[in-house]
Amino acid sequence: MTVLRRRMTFRSTGFASAVVALAFCQPAFAREPRSPDRAGGRRAEVLSGTFSGMVVTLFVPRQMVQSWLPQGLQVAQECPYQDRPVIILFGSIDDLTREKRVTVKPRFGRHYLETFIAVPYLKLENSPQARSVFHFVRVYSDSAKGTTQGIKKYGWPKVLAPIQTTGTTYRILRDGATPIFAAEMHPGLAQAADMNLNSLERIREMLSQPMVLKHDGAFHAYAFDFHLEKASIASLPTDVEVRNGFLPQFQLAKKSFPGIADAEFGAFHVECRYTKTPL
Repeated sequence: MTVLRRRMTFRSTGFASAVVALAFCQPAFAREPRSPDRAGGRRAEVLSGTFSGMVVTLFVPRQMVQSWLPQGLQVAQECPYQDRPVIILFGSIDDLTREKRVTVKPRFGRHYLETFIAVPYLKLENSPQARSVFHFVRVYSDSAKGTTQGIKKYGWPKVLAPIQTTGTTYRILRDGATPIFAAEMHPGLAQAADMNLNSLERIREMLSQPMVLKHDGAFHAYAFDFHLEKASIASLPTDVEVRNGFLPQFQLAKKSFPGIADAEFGAFHVECRYTKTPL
């Protein structure tokens, strides 16, 4: 089976005019927990890259979400939803760059297919009064080196898996054959995303929470900033199918997401430059 590796971009008549910008603020976070990247007073390493792909939001029972979290991290009481939002970002990562001290190591041309599963409105047990954080409970990647290094260096919950994508489809495979996640986009129906959309603003707020990862038994905090103020965003209807194995205990037979311009928490395409910086 051939695994296609291409950038998740969509083009159709009128699509370029549908792309708009979204204001996005850099999050603030308390001094604890600190990242090991700042040990010895050294300049923190900044990792950046270009993400091009889709965003869909599901709502999952609280107890199920809690079962996905590492020990020491809990769902927060303060959440505006009874079921908990789970934000799935699937697409491509390109042109990675690492900056540390005065050293810049570009990785232009480096290309990965990755799926991020973000859960916001979480609390650290040892910092119950701090602001809410979010955690990537799972990241599927088709890069063996990126998966291994991500787990070893930062504690990323990465899973190596074959991923297939075309201009309109995206599939994560288990054992190289069985899809555990499949999506079909409809770029001919893409349209401008109104920046005043309430659900788009709420997703922005969720992703502006500090991100935490657990590494060597300790939690470390990062600003994982998608820089949406400079992003290209478009409302894009998408069909998603989730099967056993994508997340523990969770199976969604199939859900059709209207574009976010047509329905609350609908689907949208984003292309942006992101940065990951220790706090």
